[in-house]
Amino acid sequence: MAPPRSGARDSAGPRAPGDPEARKSATSAPGVLYHSTTIASSGGARTMRRLACAAAAFLLASPLGASKEDPGAAAYRVTVAGLPIGEASLRAQRVDDRYRLEGRARLRFLFWGGEGVATAEGAANGEGLFPERHRLSYEGVRRPGSLAIDFEDGRAVRWESAPPPPPEVLEGRVPVAEADKEGVLDPLTALVVAAPADAAPETLCRRVAPVFSGLTRFDLAFEGARAAADGVVECAIRYRAVSGHRPDARGVRRLSEPDAIQVSLAPLADGLWGPHRISVATRFGPAELTRVR
Repeated sequence: MAPPRSGARDSAGPRAPGDPEARKSATSAPGVLYHSTTIASSGGARTMRRLACAAAAFLLASPLGASKEDPGAAAYRVTVAGLPIGEASLRAQRVDDRYRLEGRARLRFLFWGGEGVATAEGAANGEGLFPERHRLSYEGVRRPGSLAIDFEDGRAVRWESAPPPPPEVLEGRVPVAEADKEGVLDPLTALVVAAPADAAPETLCRRVAPVFSGLTRFDLAFEGARAAADGVVECAIRYRAVSGHRPDARGVRRLSEPDAIQVSLAPLADGLWGPHRISVATRFGPAELTRVR
């Protein structure tokens, strides 16, 4: 049976993961874009932690020692305003009608450091990628933690977070409706495109990725396709907050601005394209992930 149409397309508020009811039917997901970006402490240090972890979230991937001989693997450097803060890597596999992504990121800034491992796996067909399972574990953000999300028929059906988010993190957010959990992707899957190596730029960039990151639901609208050197395709991304966010949050307003997020894509594995470079606007300058091999 073919997977339902979900993925990229041309409720009551989230419960604390420690709540037994949350384990039954609620959903939440990908830690980096959720846990590390929303459960930081305060002040400038908090903002930098958020930057670093958000950057990692866009890329978390395989062993940091990805080599040229390792097909489907890519290594990246992570910078903020041109200053190196860490490295990350991505390994992708597509075999028949299945895909798997695995990642790692290691970040350091001043007296703060952390690392994380994330995976996503599910079904793949001519219509796209359909996640079934997303896992994240990390340490260095105050204390170790983990995040899990499961999908069924294109819907996020279960999430668990350890430790659970404190009450102040859950306050003042736009409620996440049940309909917001339908046809969604985890953040890691959202930036990988199922397409042949000779795909036209328009095929890669004219799409909308509906992302569910646990606390938040947002769209990443890819647009403005342009072929660049070495087979790389450049796209602009429009961030559209849907639910789970704080409407007055500075970060939401900043990401919603035109050209706040830029991405270039390159062939990564057989039938899969992945990030070559990602740039996200921040108050300190662009946070960037750049492929180095």
